[in-house]
Amino acid sequence: MPDRFYNSGIEPPDCIICVNDTEAMTTFQYLKNKGINVPNDVIISGFDGIEEEKYMVPRLTTAACDNKEMSRTSFEMLEQLMRGEKPADRVSTIHYTLRISQSCGCKPVVEGDKTDKLMELNLSKKNGERHERRMFEFCGHTDKLGSYRQFAQLIPEYCECPSWCCIDPLFLDDEAAEVEIPAEKSARMKLLMHCANTGDVQSEDTYVFDVDFDRETILPDIDGVLDKYDSLLICPLSYQGGSMGYFAADMCNAGFNFLFTQRTISNTVQIFETLKTKIRLQKAYAKVADMHARDPMTGIYNRRGFYMRMAELTEKGRTDFVLFSADLDRLKYINDTFGHYTGDKAIIAAAEAISCAAGKKSVCARFGGDEFIVVIPAEDGADPAADYIRRVSEAVEEFNRRGKEPFELSISIGEASLKVTDRENIDLAMKTADEKMYECKRRHHAQRG
Repeated sequence: MPDRFYNSGIEPPDCIICVNDTEAMTTFQYLKNKGINVPNDVIISGFDGIEEEKYMVPRLTTAACDNKEMSRTSFEMLEQLMRGEKPADRVSTIHYTLRISQSCGCKPVVEGDKTDKLMELNLSKKNGERHERRMFEFCGHTDKLGSYRQFAQLIPEYCECPSWCCIDPLFLDDEAAEVEIPAEKSARMKLLMHCANTGDVQSEDTYVFDVDFDRETILPDIDGVLDKYDSLLICPLSYQGGSMGYFAADMCNAGFNFLFTQRTISNTVQIFETLKTKIRLQKAYAKVADMHARDPMTGIYNRRGFYMRMAELTEKGRTDFVLFSADLDRLKYINDTFGHYTGDKAIIAAAEAISCAAGKKSVCARFGGDEFIVVIPAEDGADPAADYIRRVSEAVEEFNRRGKEPFELSISIGEASLKVTDRENIDLAMKTADEKMYECKRRHHAQRG
């Protein structure tokens, strides 16, 4: 189409008015290739004041949106909505302002501008490539992250201006089966991190992590923040179609770049989603593994779980233990007399007695129908055997005193000192403890007559 007009023989126009800047820049390039000078031979104007226009020589005469009017109108509408009012006009008109420049001949074209513009464009291009590499590096840390704390400590390394990352605490809770986008926002927020980056190397005291604050204040110590920073850009952080929080950045800082900030926010959301999925999967796998390591009836370890837990303890350097072999007395009698359901209740009661008496540092396991193994660390050469047997006896007496079941609970216990070196060593200690447990069982049987 341009060639048809150019070759038609029609006298060239004195002025070409384009509907937008992109069309104006394309027209300028076409005329330049044909040897036609702008603005000496033809003047050109555009419309909409795009960013690319500033790299054009001659600079383009165009019309640009009045940003101040647009900001003022936006905030007026926002204030109305925050007051619960309905804006009078759903559509607002923002005026465009004529921007006189060189392509219409109103301002002189300076040849030196060409070099300046090329250098500026080249620096902008290199800076963009630098930031893009930084974002690839940012995302490259995803596989190494194992917690939100680690993620919070990573973010400041990739912020180029003072920044805040605020998350609804709901999205940091991975215990629930599913994370649902709440219909109403939480009253509290969590400041995941704040960094006062100014482009220089930062010290640890410029970072703030893990601070709870009232959502209505937007940021912790908002008055102090606004005293220090003139204007903030606040962008929502999206999660599965909803908002999980927001990211704030100091717009007046020399390191602020809107495109770079937008890219940082986008990568922050992407890493957060990936990390959240990873953490939830790890917890799910751990829960499944724990289910396979535990006896479904009593909740204490099964045989497999016992050896796994003992291996973990010895890997941490602990080797001195006291091992107990415990056995529920008269289980066959309980099953035959009161039924297997009551027999199961007796096994559960025995498991509760031996595990509660052992404490949190112990390893308790059900090895068979009525057979239990308990391992308690020996602290500083102390022997916890007598104290443990006493606590089990007290728990049994308390159970029988309540009298809620038709049977009397009775547990036989034998113990052996254990210095763990391997599984065979554990099995030998179990054999010694079994022998003492059977001695105890014979005593109980003799006492009952």
